[in-house]
Amino acid sequence: NYGGKVYGSGQAWHTSKIWVRAEAEQAIVSSTMMTLAVSAGSGFVGALIFTKNATLSAMVVYSVLGVTICLAWFMCVAMGWALGAIEVLGLIVFVGYSLTYSLHMAHKY
Repeated sequence: NYGGKVYGSGQAWHTSKIWVRAEAEQAIVSSTMMTLAVSAGSGFVGALIFTKNATLSAMVVYSVLGVTICLAWFMCVAMGWALGAIEVLGLIVFVGYSLTYSLHMAHKY
């Protein structure tokens, strides 16, 4: 660095498969909250349609979100895992299964 100018860099271009993976992981992790919100909203609407009870539907969604938040805390804090693409996808799948199970239980009883 000489006088605020960088010499010797020319038209260098750095390419690597790692950049693609890093960008994809960043996009997945940044969209996690939106995905969880859409899942929770869809779960509430589905529970509301089948149970016809807003209180029961809210209880289903709150319990699923509570368990999901506890799972995310366990993964990140207790286990010390970095929140990467695989962990985010696991949380999203977990939310889906949790909502399905909770919806069936709420509808049955």
